[in-house]
Amino acid sequence: SFLQKFTLAGMEGHFSLDYFYTWFENQLVIDMDQSARELLFYNLDGQSFSHSLQADFLIKPMERFEVKLAYKRYEVRTTYRNIGIRDRPFVPRDRALLNLAYSTQYDIWKFDFTTNWYGISRVPSTDENPIEHQRPNQSPTYFMLSGQVTRAFKFGELYVGGENLLNFRQAQPIIDPENPFGEVFDASMVWGPIAGRVIYVGFRTNF
Repeated sequence: SFLQKFTLAGMEGHFSLDYFYTWFENQLVIDMDQSARELLFYNLDGQSFSHSLQADFLIKPMERFEVKLAYKRYEVRTTYRNIGIRDRPFVPRDRALLNLAYSTQYDIWKFDFTTNWYGISRVPSTDENPIEHQRPNQSPTYFMLSGQVTRAFKFGELYVGGENLLNFRQAQPIIDPENPFGEVFDASMVWGPIAGRVIYVGFRTNF
């Protein structure tokens, strides 16, 4: 881990870099790659490891206003029986974040806006299914936006916000949903959000 604070043109900020490496010696492998119609569980026989690299950059362009940028790189790989080592499914290799946060004097009003970007991830093969029930072998990239506005009072805080503001949803997350007892029915091929835009209102207080 590395952290460097700085002042640039009168603006305070910091830069951090974190790297983690994990090596698994004993692991339960959840295998979705042998067949599109089977899910296998067995003990690891081979290599399994993960690399995680994250960089964060935060700067304060003005008083009470923060801008944060972050990027994370994942490499998570496991050995699968009769196949060899490959990426763990549904784990995006690349992710990025932009966060804007502003508060007025005495924190009476607080504004927070976040954009998350998700890169591609591997999807287990469905090639043995009929053509109409096949899916691409990797997910697309997509954005998730969220925001919140908070108003503080003496007796607590009132807030309103939203998640998945772009209303992005994975198309057809369930394979053959009309036949839940059929051979190709599969509800596990989920790589992205399946719920749409969410708007919420809340109140918090301290006793």
